[in-house]
Amino acid sequence: MTGFASYLTGEFYSVLSNHSLLGKGLPENPPTDIEAFNKGVIEGQTGQLTNRIFLAWSHRLFSNLTEAQIPDYLSGFLIGYELKNLTSKKVYLVGGQALCERYQLACEKLSISAEIVSGNQCFFSGYH
Repeated sequence: MTGFASYLTGEFYSVLSNHSLLGKGLPENPPTDIEAFNKGVIEGQTGQLTNRIFLAWSHRLFSNLTEAQIPDYLSGFLIGYELKNLTSKKVYLVGGQALCERYQLACEKLSISAEIVSGNQCFFSGYH
């Protein structure tokens, strides 16, 4: 291992989607939309965060995305933004399965090699 990074991306997503203008009036459990997620991943690659995050609102306002697509777009955007400064082209993802799968999708979209690794396996390997 040459580096380790952890982020509050999930917490930030929760704040934005539950306590901000961006999340106001969104459906509670919309179906997963990979296309919206991928759009967010790509759009998260440029600009300043607080300026670019406004795209979630403008896409909704101008009907580029439906309200049901915004949660996946926002998730993809934040994950994509997190990955934009990555210097390695190979990463290991440690965490919950569903979240790691989202990161793996984002990595694939950005041509980053990603492998999901069990948190328990990492703990036991480190312990030994």
